Formats: sequence, C-alpha cells, structure tokens
Amino acid sequence: MNVQVSLERRQLWNRDFLLFWLGSMQSELATAVAGVAFSFLVLEKTGQVSSMGITLALSLIPSVFAPLMGAWIDRLPLKPPLVLGNVLRALLMAYVAYMAFTDQFSLYTVYAISLVNGLVDMFYTPASQSVFPTLVPASEITRATGFMGMASQGMALIGLVGGGFLVGLFGSGVAILWNSIALLLMGLLLLWVRMPARVPKATQGHILQDIREALQLVSRTPTLRFLMVLVFVAGGVFAPLELMVPKIMLEAGLGARGYGIFFGVLMGSMLLGSALVAAGILKQRPQVLMQVGLVLLSCGFGLLWFSGVLWVVYFAAVWMGLGVALASTAATVLEVEVIPEEFRGRVFSLYAALNALSMPMMLLLISSIIDHVPVQTLAVGCAFGMALLLVVQHRMLR
Repeated sequence: MNVQVSLERRQLWNRDFLLFWLGSMQSELATAVAGVAFSFLVLEKTGQVSSMGITLALSLIPSVFAPLMGAWIDRLPLKPPLVLGNVLRALLMAYVAYMAFTDQFSLYTVYAISLVNGLVDMFYTPASQSVFPTLVPASEITRATGFMGMASQGMALIGLVGGGFLVGLFGSGVAILWNSIALLLMGLLLLWVRMPARVPKATQGHILQDIREALQLVSRTPTLRFLMVLVFVAGGVFAPLELMVPKIMLEAGLGARGYGIFFGVLMGSMLLGSALVAAGILKQRPQVLMQVGLVLLSCGFGLLWFSGVLWVVYFAAVWMGLGVALASTAATVLEVEVIPEEFRGRVFSLYAALNALSMPMMLLLISSIIDHVPVQTLAVGCAFGMALLLVVQHRMLR
C-alpha cells in the first residue's frame, strides 16, 4: 500500500478543483449523450428493447472484478490511467459513430464495445471518486459535493435534452461523435490537475490482503455497511428505469425526444437539489438528507403507476431528481467522513462490484420480461425497493 501525500488546499475554488470540476462536466455530458444515442441506436437497428438491456448489462459486468482493481488504485499514481481511460473511451465512441454514419451497424460489435467500456470504467470510476476529496479542504467537502453535483448534473441535463434532440434530428451518429469529443476534452483538462503524490511504503502487502483489509473496515463500520446495502438495492431499482422510460415514450409516440425530456427534467431537479446544498440552504445532517431523498425516490417511482399520463410521468422525474441529489450528496459526505484516505480506492471498488452485480442481473431479468409486463408493475416494485432502503437505514444507523 502507498501513502498518499496530500497537497495543501486553502480554499474551495483552487485551480485543481476547478479543472476537475470542468472535467467532470465533460464526463457527464459524454455519459448523457451516449446513454440517449447508444440506447436508441440499438433500439432502432434491432427493434428490441431486450437488446438495449443486454448492451447496458455488458457495460456493467466487468465491475464485478472491481475490488482487485481497487487495491491497485490505492497503490498507483492516478493521473495517467484517468487520462488514458478518457482517450480510450473516446476512440470506442468514435468507432460507434463511424458505424452509425456508414450504416455498418453490428450488434455484436456494440456488445464488445460495451464490454470494453465497462473494463475501463472498472478502474476509472473508483479512481475518480478517490481523487475528488483530495482537491478541496476538508471543511469544504459538503459544499464541494454540492458544486460537483451542480456541475455534473447541469451538464448531464444539457447532454440528455440535447442528446435526445440530436438523435431525433440528426440520428445517433452525431450524438455519439459529440460524446467522443467530450471525452477527449476531459482527458485534456485532467492533464493540468495536480493530484497528491504517493510515496511507497517500505513493505508492500499482497493484493488479496489489501482487499481483506477493506472488507474488515466495512464490516466494523455501520455507516459503510448501510452504504453497501444502498448501492446494491438502488442499482437494482434504477436499472429498470433505463428500459421503462423508452417503452413509455415509444407508446406515447415521442420516442427519443420524450426520453431526453424525461431525463432532462430528472437532471434539472438533481441540479436544483445540489444547488440547495451548495448554497447552504439545506444544512441537515447527511442521515436526514438521506431519509428525505429516499422518501422522494419512493414517491417518484410510485407516480410512474400513471405512465399513461405524461405530465404525471414528468412530475415523477422531478421527485426522483430531488431524491437522487439529496441521497447521493448524503452518501458522499458520509463516505468522506468514515473512509480513511488510503482505503478509498478499495472501498469505492467494492461499491462498484455490488452495483455491477445488482444492475446487470436486474437488466437481464427486466429485458426478458419488459415486452410482456406492464410498466405499472415494474414501477410499484421499484417504489417498494426505495421504501425498503428507508427501513434499512433506520435500523442500521439509528
């Protein structure tokens, strides 16, 4: 294990946090546009919602092995892999755009690209989560989390709405090419971010020993145990949303534009929630923010019972967005409070592995029944899952 030598941060808006903040906006833009374009490219070419679900599942499966990568994250300098990860993902998206432009679509090639993209994310996501808390003073973590949420969610709002209209007006190729450019821009910004150096210890333990230490930390920390449950259940609950919304919008005759508007409303509400935290208007303890967020999420999914009424569907997106913003902000603050800096890569990788187990299993299950089961049934199941998390939080963190 390496010792991370932190850089002194005297103010929230230092150069490194600003660059990382801008880079995160680019990442959210890329993810949002890719989500719209990729989903509807597969749906248009195959005519099957199930193929879209398999594509999403393949991108998540590699994260099952994230704990092995997490041990390396806590040992290695993080800047080179973060930059190269963005470049590789940009090249993959550029090739998908090429297939769309030349009408040479291959479903199995898309499956392979989704799998490789998942392999890159296996390292990239926990590494990025490990870097963020080192870029600001400890006293500014809550506000910094709010500002990060505002930036990423604001750019995701632009990406989702813009991506939906791009797909509707110009096709998937243009939207995916935009995704590739955004990833390259993020890699460029990360080149100028100063990240804490890591000084090797005199003796290095075995990788499996490092993972065992992380598991022991989680087992003796009630907050981390709850967050593990949160990641697993929330991943399984949100997976169906990626398939439910396209089905709702196709039945309403709106297609990609309706998809973009729904997730645009959701991200706008997330942006509002993060802004309230960043401005210091919501100062409640993270446990309270978590409770409020879970209640809003449960109600939002419940409203999808009325999937035939579009204004109710969009109102559900408002509730979900606020719920996600409050719950994710609370989770980030709790993580920074209880996870020692030298354990962050491994613990975040455990989260990624749980999410990778939960979401693909649910996606594959839902993909097999989505064409035969009413959206209302799935919505009730998701609402119940969020309510269950509220009960678990009360029992584990009381």
